[in-house]
Amino acid sequence: MHYNRNAPASDTSPTALSRATEALSDRGAFRTLRVALEEVDISVRHRPSGKSDLTCIMLHGFGDGGFVWNRFATQLPPSFGACMPDLRGHGLTSWDAEGVYDITVHTSDMAALLPALNANRVVLIGHSLGGTVALRLCELLGEQLAGLVLVDCAPNLDSASREKIYGDFRLGDRRFASPQDYAAWLADHRPLLSQDMCLEFAQAALIQTEAGDYRRRCDPTMANAGRGLSEDMDRVLATLRRLRCQVLLVRGKVSGVLNRRTLHEMAAAGGTPVEGKMAGHAVMADNLDGFANAVLPFLADIAAEPARSTER
Repeated sequence: MHYNRNAPASDTSPTALSRATEALSDRGAFRTLRVALEEVDISVRHRPSGKSDLTCIMLHGFGDGGFVWNRFATQLPPSFGACMPDLRGHGLTSWDAEGVYDITVHTSDMAALLPALNANRVVLIGHSLGGTVALRLCELLGEQLAGLVLVDCAPNLDSASREKIYGDFRLGDRRFASPQDYAAWLADHRPLLSQDMCLEFAQAALIQTEAGDYRRRCDPTMANAGRGLSEDMDRVLATLRRLRCQVLLVRGKVSGVLNRRTLHEMAAAGGTPVEGKMAGHAVMADNLDGFANAVLPFLADIAAEPARSTER
């Protein structure tokens, strides 16, 4: 998976990745913030931009959390700003009192969060549901939008695909004896994740209950969200056609969510398609090396560009 054939390969050996994960906190520039909005408090891991005026806002998928971007964030140039929020109902962000978790609500939250980040030029990087939210944000950002990366984001999910996603989420709605117990569960259900990544996700995804066991930091009522996972294909294509910024479309080669035909239909509307070998739906976790080799040169190209209008 390459955006630029001349891009240098990243060192993603287990030892190097372990060091990178530890460096996320050691670098000192990342902070976890809570931003109070009208209806919800958003938790976001944030690093302001340095010499670059770019901020990468990374939006996770359904049932995950901002932690899925932690390892990739360590590979971003220190001059780039980085923002990894937990969507409503996920992670450390508060739950919706009425259990409303649709695309409109998530988009409204992220749009309200943006002013608190003091970002100049924004690159949106969204996985799955996060990609759908990113597409909606593109309609609002105008000239502030410098680039878009959609990671295995599939429009028009059919009922079988939606039920598979919700069904997998419900399977994890249980108590676990320990983070290691959850890591073993992840390894069974997401076999492309490394053992190291499973353990890291388990540490970030769980909260200990008063009984001493563990559960995920997710509102279980999200599984009742109905059709709120994907966007209408016509709206997606119309948005991609309007954008003048660079767009990267990433698909896991063995993804069961985004098929190759849809990927190329989206690319024809506007975007560069790439496929990640040894990766399923969660490309940035299944194959961090390949994901970084595609996305980092893409971001470098954007950083070298002057600011410009992003809509035709």
